[in-house]
Amino acid sequence: SDFAINGNNNLVNLGSFQSLTETGGDLDFNSNTSLLDLEPLSALQRFYGRLSIYDNKSLMTIEGLRNLERSSFYVHGNSATQNVFSIVKNDNLSTCATSAICEILGEPATAYSLNSNYNGCNNRTEIQAHCGLANSCLPDSVVFDSQASIDAFPANYPECTFVLGTLIIDENLPGDILNLDSLAQITRIGGDL
Repeated sequence: SDFAINGNNNLVNLGSFQSLTETGGDLDFNSNTSLLDLEPLSALQRFYGRLSIYDNKSLMTIEGLRNLERSSFYVHGNSATQNVFSIVKNDNLSTCATSAICEILGEPATAYSLNSNYNGCNNRTEIQAHCGLANSCLPDSVVFDSQASIDAFPANYPECTFVLGTLIIDENLPGDILNLDSLAQITRIGGDL
């Protein structure tokens, strides 16, 4: 069954769960107006489902979930369009870069919902800046359609080594692309090539 803490306007902390290491089902923290952090859950390693953190006005960090294993996040049933996590509408939430969240953000095919939080936790790029991953300067797919676009890459993205999405080379004018030397700094592509 799910572990849900929802609709508690005066709840400030979760101190009584400091020894919790595992729970079944989804993990939900929704509409807890005064909840500041999830630090008392730092021993939690496993749950079995989706994570929902929604509309917690005072929540500033989810760092308390730092020991959750990536394998805990999954969608029941057979739907690739359902989110494995949803972190939405938490007005003060600026720290979301737990190891499991960072790992999920590096999986192009995994669906999640992430928006309407404070700066630092609004989108994949903001969170990955704190994940310690390779410099993912291009979180979405990139298309090179000319030799000029390839040659401009090192100047436009001087520190870019990691394209999280798909890299596509598809010239507009036949015969325009002659070499790919300017892409030599790319060491990792998360999607297709």
